[in-house]
Amino acid sequence: MGDPNFDWTPDKIDLISNFSSAVTPATFNRMNDSTLQHHWEHLKEANLSSSVLVSAWNRMKQSYTLNSLTCNDLHDMGRVIFAMSLKELNKVPSSALLDCVNYIGEILEGVCSEKPAFCSKMWEKIKEEATSVGTPLKDIVTTIDPELLQFVPSEDFEDLSLSDLGGIDNLHNLRLDAAQSEVVMEAIERELGPVSKGNLNYTGQQVEKMGAIFFQGATLESLENLPEGTELMESLPAIMENLEFMNDKKLKVVYHKLQTVLGMDASQSTDVCLDDSTIKQAVGFFTQASGDDMRKLAPDTRKNMLSEIGNNADLVKTMGREGIREHFQVLKETENLDSKSSITADDLSKYGAHIFCGMEEVDVDKLSDDALDLHLADFDECEQLDTQTRKALADKALESSNGLSGLMSDPEKLESMGTLLLNVDLTEAATLPQDKKERLGSMVGTIMEDVNKRVEKREKRSGGDIPTSEKEEEKMLQNEMTRKLWDVVADTIDCQTIQGFHGDLSFLSPSDIDDLDPDVVAECLSEFQKADWDVEQLETFANKIKNKYGNDTGAWDKDVVMQAGKLISGLDTEDIEKLTLDSDIIEVLGQSEIKEPEKMFKKFVADQGIVSMDTLDSDTLRGMGKMVCGMTSDQMRDLQGSVILDVTTDLSSAADCLDEEQLKVIGEKLDTASPPDYWENVNMNEMGMLAAGMSASNIEKLNEDQLSSIAPNAIKLMDEDTFTEAFKPEKLSKLTSDQVTSITPKAMRKMDIGQLIAMENVANGVSDVNATVAAEESKARFKIDIPMNVSVRSLDTFVEVRNLESTTCMSGMAFAGQDDNKLDSSNKRSVFADSLPTDVRDFFERIVSSADHDVSGFTTFELRMVLDFLMNHVDQAGRDTFLDLRTRFSSLPREDINQTVTTWPPQLHLLMKPNLMCSTLGQMDLEVLNNFCKHLTSDEVSTATVIEMLNRCGDCLAAANASRVNDDIIGLITGYKGRVFLDKLQQWKPDDWDIYHLMFAPDSLKPEDIDFISNMDNYRDISQIYRLGDPDFYLKIPKKVMEKLARKLYKALGAPSTWSYLHSNMLLPYIVNMPPKVLKSDLTASMVISIMPNYDLIKDIVNKKFMKIAAWKLSKYLIKNSDSVSADIKEQAICLVLEFSTHKKLWTKVYRERELFNYLNQCASFGVSDTRLSEVIKKIVRAKTFEWNQAAIETLGSLIAAVPKSVLKNVNATLLLDNWEQIKNANFTMPTLRMLWKRFKTIVDLSTADCDLLKLLGRVFLSLNTAEMQTIPDSALNECINYIGPLLEDSCADNKWLCKKVWEKVKAYATGQGVKVGELLKYLGAGFLQVLPKEDIEAIDIDDLGGIEQLSEMGINFNHAPILMRKVSQMKGVVSMNNTNYTAAEIIKMGKVFFHGATGPEYEALPEDPSLFEMLPHMAEFFEDINQKKIEIVFKKLKKILALDTGSNICLDKALAEQIAMFFTAATADDLRKLSTETRKVILQTMGQEYSYVKRMTRQRAQQLFDVMMDLDNLGSKSSYEEEDIVDYGYMWCGQKSAQAAKFSETALDGMMVKLKSCVHLESSTRSTLVSKVISVSGGLGNMLTNTPQRLEDMGSLILDLDTDLVDALDDDQKQVFVSSTKKLMESVTEVQEQATSRPSSEISESEKAQDKSKVASFGRIVFDLHLSVSFSKRRRRRRSLSSADCATIQSFNGALSFLTNSDILSLSTSEFTDCLAEFQTTSWTADQLAAFQTQLINAFGSNTAIWTKTNVVDSGILLDSLTSSHVLSFAVLDDDAVSTLGTYVYSNNAEHLVASFLDSQSITDVSTIDAATLGNMGNLVCGFNSTQMDSLDSAAVDGASSDLASVTCLTSEQLIALANKIVEVQGTDWTSVTSDTVSSLGILAGGLPVSVLEDLGSDQIASISTSAIAAMDPNTFATVFTAAKISEMSSAQANSVTSGQQALLNGDQLAALNEVATTTTAQDDSDNGSTRTNLSTTLAVILTVINLLVTKAWTM
Repeated sequence: MGDPNFDWTPDKIDLISNFSSAVTPATFNRMNDSTLQHHWEHLKEANLSSSVLVSAWNRMKQSYTLNSLTCNDLHDMGRVIFAMSLKELNKVPSSALLDCVNYIGEILEGVCSEKPAFCSKMWEKIKEEATSVGTPLKDIVTTIDPELLQFVPSEDFEDLSLSDLGGIDNLHNLRLDAAQSEVVMEAIERELGPVSKGNLNYTGQQVEKMGAIFFQGATLESLENLPEGTELMESLPAIMENLEFMNDKKLKVVYHKLQTVLGMDASQSTDVCLDDSTIKQAVGFFTQASGDDMRKLAPDTRKNMLSEIGNNADLVKTMGREGIREHFQVLKETENLDSKSSITADDLSKYGAHIFCGMEEVDVDKLSDDALDLHLADFDECEQLDTQTRKALADKALESSNGLSGLMSDPEKLESMGTLLLNVDLTEAATLPQDKKERLGSMVGTIMEDVNKRVEKREKRSGGDIPTSEKEEEKMLQNEMTRKLWDVVADTIDCQTIQGFHGDLSFLSPSDIDDLDPDVVAECLSEFQKADWDVEQLETFANKIKNKYGNDTGAWDKDVVMQAGKLISGLDTEDIEKLTLDSDIIEVLGQSEIKEPEKMFKKFVADQGIVSMDTLDSDTLRGMGKMVCGMTSDQMRDLQGSVILDVTTDLSSAADCLDEEQLKVIGEKLDTASPPDYWENVNMNEMGMLAAGMSASNIEKLNEDQLSSIAPNAIKLMDEDTFTEAFKPEKLSKLTSDQVTSITPKAMRKMDIGQLIAMENVANGVSDVNATVAAEESKARFKIDIPMNVSVRSLDTFVEVRNLESTTCMSGMAFAGQDDNKLDSSNKRSVFADSLPTDVRDFFERIVSSADHDVSGFTTFELRMVLDFLMNHVDQAGRDTFLDLRTRFSSLPREDINQTVTTWPPQLHLLMKPNLMCSTLGQMDLEVLNNFCKHLTSDEVSTATVIEMLNRCGDCLAAANASRVNDDIIGLITGYKGRVFLDKLQQWKPDDWDIYHLMFAPDSLKPEDIDFISNMDNYRDISQIYRLGDPDFYLKIPKKVMEKLARKLYKALGAPSTWSYLHSNMLLPYIVNMPPKVLKSDLTASMVISIMPNYDLIKDIVNKKFMKIAAWKLSKYLIKNSDSVSADIKEQAICLVLEFSTHKKLWTKVYRERELFNYLNQCASFGVSDTRLSEVIKKIVRAKTFEWNQAAIETLGSLIAAVPKSVLKNVNATLLLDNWEQIKNANFTMPTLRMLWKRFKTIVDLSTADCDLLKLLGRVFLSLNTAEMQTIPDSALNECINYIGPLLEDSCADNKWLCKKVWEKVKAYATGQGVKVGELLKYLGAGFLQVLPKEDIEAIDIDDLGGIEQLSEMGINFNHAPILMRKVSQMKGVVSMNNTNYTAAEIIKMGKVFFHGATGPEYEALPEDPSLFEMLPHMAEFFEDINQKKIEIVFKKLKKILALDTGSNICLDKALAEQIAMFFTAATADDLRKLSTETRKVILQTMGQEYSYVKRMTRQRAQQLFDVMMDLDNLGSKSSYEEEDIVDYGYMWCGQKSAQAAKFSETALDGMMVKLKSCVHLESSTRSTLVSKVISVSGGLGNMLTNTPQRLEDMGSLILDLDTDLVDALDDDQKQVFVSSTKKLMESVTEVQEQATSRPSSEISESEKAQDKSKVASFGRIVFDLHLSVSFSKRRRRRRSLSSADCATIQSFNGALSFLTNSDILSLSTSEFTDCLAEFQTTSWTADQLAAFQTQLINAFGSNTAIWTKTNVVDSGILLDSLTSSHVLSFAVLDDDAVSTLGTYVYSNNAEHLVASFLDSQSITDVSTIDAATLGNMGNLVCGFNSTQMDSLDSAAVDGASSDLASVTCLTSEQLIALANKIVEVQGTDWTSVTSDTVSSLGILAGGLPVSVLEDLGSDQIASISTSAIAAMDPNTFATVFTAAKISEMSSAQANSVTSGQQALLNGDQLAALNEVATTTTAQDDSDNGSTRTNLSTTLAVILTVINLLVTKAWTM
């Protein structure tokens, strides 16, 4: 028939009428009208497809007058009547339909499933006519065809009696659905009475007559009331016949009744014996039996029962996986199968093959070949076998056939394999010999039919039975297999071949579709309606259809449009506009789910002139089918409720494409239109998916049978709030297992424990359990009931806690080093009393003399604050009561006590002696006590106070423990105070924790706390799992705790792939934090895909290790199956794989350009960076089919920043500007922004700009020049400052000029309007504030900023913080230990103002008590940036407080140790060793948790402290390290050496490499050892890249020490992986190299730095060559020679490009070169490289540099150094804006010429006229001034620009001195009173200050000199100024920066002082290869001193 010359003859018509389903419309239309007319009689009842019938009807309809048709006419027409549209059907006389109802039924087969609305309408007309003429409905419903019968609404049965239905004997002949059966069953019970044990109308014989109607329609209550005993046994055969009509709840009811009858209901029942007849009767219900139930049977009975089950495939199909596995396990036990060496065919015949559906992978090995061959088809039918078991069966079958080729030689076995072929690798199938290919090809239709049936069955199984991930995996296998089968038949693709795939064609790529013949496409259009297509596939189909029928879609026949169906959605907008969509076409489109139905619906509405949806009638809505999904929810609101009510059943069949909002609207419309008792009686089977839109109140009206009939997918779509409100535990327990495994993870997280228990019970088949009661009982096991109005002191749990010993290391509220300040002697108290005002002193003395109070535990500072409160906030009577509390407490009103405990500082209670304090707490009832305990969580209460409180009286801990199951307990106490709680809990319950105990303080948990939960049953308890799955808990816990809990859950529950539906969803946060070892073995690509829809739930806590492993696993799957993977999987995977695997093959082989374009828009929110996607974006926008339009810009979104500049340059400027709002904040490079602004400026008028326009400009605002800025109205800038401020935040460092101009204009306008400058600062961050002149900050009033309370919220700049701090001290007084205005709480409020702005002396004056500890964690937030001297001052205070200088084995409470740990980065190894072992451990572990702490240490100090760490936990003596040995110390492992690195195990490497790659401290040998270990444990570099590619990224910067010879040995696939990781590797390399460069040579020698730079270049060269040589194309090619790079490749190296040769540079095309200019700015280039760059610049911008634009010059940046002096001197465009940018680079060749060009361009002939603003703006270009010019600069200008010039790095010693002297000329020579921040703000310029000035500086000023200034000082100056005394005042960072040249001139005392302060050792010389030596010994220092004296003496002589 596919022959285009096929001719229809009568013989052919007769023949083909028997195979009519294979006739296509194209073939059919070759029949001429005459033949059709004369031979239709032979075809009219043939099973022609719907599309053929439509073609036939369109040709025949002219012969009929619809409104006068008779039954005879319908007989003549045959099945073509079903091709009518609803509108045409409406015209057919109802009488004709009624008369012909039986004939219609005879020919109806298959129609109603395709056209449900048609059948529904047909019944409506038949019923209407029957009612009109008085024909009883009973006469119709008892005789019509079952297919039409299903469209009879259930309410039409309501008035029918039993006799109307033909009596009870006829019921089994009626094929009714569940809804109809329920109505009929109600009629039966009305006539025969309710089902009851005594009602003999329901004997087994009677029930058998009722058949399916009874089992579908009977309620659960009716089934429970079935007669028992012999009557029940008689009913069993009937029940057996109707098992398919019973849900699991109904089966359970009957099974429980049967248990009772058989005497199996008692738990002690054993050896129950049944005869063979009973077994046969009951066997169907033993599918519901548990393993334990089966074991109650006597052995022979059990064996026979299992055999009966095993021989009945239909029974086994009703069982879930766990059920059949249990039965199989019982069989193995009963028959001792495990002891058999093999299982034979006889065994399978004996037990029944189907019982082996319970096999697992390990069982397959025992199957003999004959057993396998004989029962292969039976095994294939098993729906319960998991993927691994099926794979094992397939492999075994393949092996026994000697491979794929052998299998093809055995047709019988091949057929038996059936769907097991899914588990066979068919990669080589296309290369089989032709005869075998043909054999396989001939079976494609059978195979695909079986596969589709299997998929359909598996989908019906719940997620609790077959995990979603496994279903996903099978879909993946299906895609793989169909692709391979297509390749087998690819040589002969015709419509018949396509039909063989049964619509499973979604694997076809656009190129596959494009290869199809247009005639084949046209002929097979109906087949293409069955698959789900993506946009690009649809577009390709649309083009093929246009090829066939013409490009003018407006000229297409309506028949063509209807045949094309869903494929027309691939037409572009213009083509669709040409179509006319009427209701007939919409009916056809509505038969399948269509892409973008909104577009089609909108067109239909326009074509039909539909103004409002309220005009749509029932028929129109019914006919739309799935096209109703194209309505917006607002349009749906306009529909008439009565219309929706009328077509509810029709809508329900189309509703699977409706979204949540649409369903909700339909639910609301039904609610308003339905009669009062509608919901109580609605049939939920007929509601289908519409149930998802029901309100909670309506769901609550449903009875048990209605509930169990809700479609599982409707539950999945329900709003989670609606679901949790409606389905309380009692209702939830009425659901089926299919329904509960459709509950979404989001809904689960809103459920309570009772609901979860109900859900789990249903899933596990547990009934008769009240979930609400179970939840309460579960909680009750952990809850201690305490009466609210009873004092707690006598309760056992409180007594228990009070009896605990004190474990605090503190002495009262003081530490070991605070004896001088502690009021523990009468003399100290007397001195303190003398310092107090008289009234305070009097009260203090009363306290001292009180028998119940004690001040000896307080320091003076602490007590001063307490007294301040008592005197100022408590009246005299209150103070009297306080002193006489023992007597008065019992008589105090409860309200007064409650107010006191919630308002008085808890420290006051510590004034009481422990006995009195515990007595008062003990007399409180629980509510008051809880209020007191909550007060402890206040920020004003110190951790030390909580420690002392809990150690005196642990009542708060006891109260929390008693109520730990309460919902409000999570996060009861946080931070360090939470740690105190947990430590005390550990003392009280060392091994008796449960998960509820973790709730107190989630953020304070440590991994070791999890070990206190010793009973693993806690992890299996649903109520505790509920807590673990609560976001309030898991979002707060530290990552390491999450990982530890994941390990525990793995141990308790097994591998995540085996977890239940509830476990895997509730505990998803822990699955994504499983150890790498677990993930590598258990995680599959399908599991990843099943997790991705729930990414929102885990995105904040997912472990990067999971993401990387998941991404690489998924990448490998995608790449391997690139030809078959579905669009759906690609879309779900794209963001994950592009961010975390970055395999380049993904976008060269897997994803087509259009797919990338369609899917990428979701990746910005996923966190995918545009910098990682340059190659991807480039591929998208350079594709032939890509078109720049609004949709393209919206889709690209912020990722448009990755579009090459050369491409954007050609995009229409108006288009960009019109859509700029979508992309204005994209991270464009500055060259791109400048280019864009150049294009926009002709469209935008800045002179009239308002704030809206400035907001619209977005980041392009950054490219404005000064002149353009000046044109913007000041008012607009001022109005927009809260937007512009943050916009400029990160740009001011590189574009000071712009920021300064903005500020000048904003300030001028604001002050002119009376607005104070302080008001403006609220909107600005530190980045912007840095450009503000100091005088503006000086003019600020603190109150203008909102008061001191607001200071911590401000982005204060380092240079400005001291100014504001001085203002604070003017308000609060001088910082001193006695000034209570500087408590920790007050200092915390100041934030950066104090931490950056306080002077050294002010730091020295910080309080030395527990409040200091509270402040330090807040100070640590700014740890990276705080002056090192300040850190050292704080540490000295800590040393003093803790008595570190004098004590040993010093103990500190864990929480307090954690608070101060980071300041021990300033400690020596000896300092740490003075701490107790436990305290030392806490300190080191806390330091190791943040790299910002360890980063502050030098390599040598890190190694010293690492040595201290090695003494802990036996680390030093271990032969190897596992992850758990080392992970707690985190970044402290940066101090290790190669000896320790060699001991790392695989788990240690996987756990720590991601941290170690950041360590700048690691020596080269250590890095090399680590890299070698990673490669070794991976089985070699190649194996690592193949099996664990994420390890390559984990290596990061360590990769520099890779043995590069290993790279040469890689195969192409491995090289592809290697190359794909370049970007991430180089990001890590450059980050660590930048750290290393900034380190002084005394820490990392210059030779080591040079070697590392050489390694970077060598590594870069190797990888770059791989980029050019490795092919990523779809087809494997021979190795190609090196080709030229593009910009995307260059961008992969993150600026580390020193390896580029001049030929590399010259090989770049001009557009690629200019696109990549920004990438070339961070490398120091050689002369050869610069020569190549010069060529490229001239090629790009022209050889005449006089006509270069400013943008050309600025974009060239550092590459201007490649030009000749004449080139540079020819520039005519250098102005302030240009110089502001160029000044950020250091020019080795052209600095002087650039300065000259600038001066010439600006007509500056006298450099003394350059003002401070201009000079500061020049940045590094000041190095271009010659000595004469430098001398001529205006001193005031230099001084004014000093803070801007502070970071200039290129000054010669002479230039530095010259600039510094000019500053001194202005500031004067007396610097004794110059503030420390003035010195600090000079930066490197301080290095040029004259000796006399430097000698004036005090200790705080010395500490403020930058390390760069120290290193830049003239050696003679340094040696003269920095005496031993001054050196001792330096910070360690300053001492470390002293150069070897400076050291050479120091005397012995100076060297000794230097070595005392420094934390590095000095480098010997540049040839020491990075080695270090110990500090200079005292002896050596003396020798040097003597030599120095001798030299001096000789010189003077």
